Amino acid sequence: TFSLNINSGFRGDWCHQLIERMDVFVQNREEALSISGKETVREALIWLASRVKKLAIVTLGHEGLMAVDVLSKCMYKIGAVHIHAADTTGCGDAFIAAFLKYWLSEYDLNRVFVNASKAAAFIALKVGACTELLSDTDYFPNVQLHVDVDQI
Repeated sequence: TFSLNINSGFRGDWCHQLIERMDVFVQNREEALSISGKETVREALIWLASRVKKLAIVTLGHEGLMAVDVLSKCMYKIGAVHIHAADTTGCGDAFIAAFLKYWLSEYDLNRVFVNASKAAAFIALKVGACTELLSDTDYFPNVQLHVDVDQI
C-alpha cells in the first residue's frame, strides 16, 4: 500500500504522475483544490479519484470528510465530531494514522472513516502532544457520525 500526503505547494506533471502510483491519497480541502485546479471539493475529489488506485479522501475540518472508493465507485460524506477544539495541530496526522491502521486491518470503510474522524477530533481537545491515541479506545463512544454513501 502506498499513501502520501502532499501539501498544496506541489503541482505539475511530476506530482500528477506520483498521484497515479498511490493507493490512497489524503488531502485537506485547500490542498485538494490547489493540486486538482478544480473549484469545488466534489470536483477535486472526483479528479483525484480518477488518478489514484483505491481511495481519494478530502478532509474538511469541522465539516467532516468526503472520500471516493475507486473500486466500488462510491462517494462517502462523513460528518464531523462536534467539539470545542483547543488546538487543531496534529489532527490531520492523527486522522491519517488512524485511517491507515483501521483500513489496513480491513475494517468496513464506514467504520474506518468514523474511527479516523474520532481520532482527529480527540487530538483537538487539548493543546500539545497527545499519547493517548496509541490505544484502541473509542474516544467518543456515544457519538454517532452521519454517513452518506452514493454511487458516482
